Amino acid sequence: MRLLARPLAFVGGWLSDHPLRLSGGLAALGGTTAAYLAAGPTPTAADLLAFATGHPAYAAAILVGVATLLFVDG
Repeated sequence: MRLLARPLAFVGGWLSDHPLRLSGGLAALGGTTAAYLAAGPTPTAADLLAFATGHPAYAAAILVGVATLLFVDG
């Protein structure tokens, strides 16, 4: 019920309880944004593969960020 009554307070409380999940989400968002801007709005699989092999740090940021967001409790 707290989510429906005060959604921003709920999200703020959840984020303050799980700061590592927030950092993982931001890393995944940053890597995804960089990949989107570099590959364009309609990339093919070959475009994404070329970007990932040319810039492996962005692919690692996406993978590690999503893993942190989903599996780290802290």
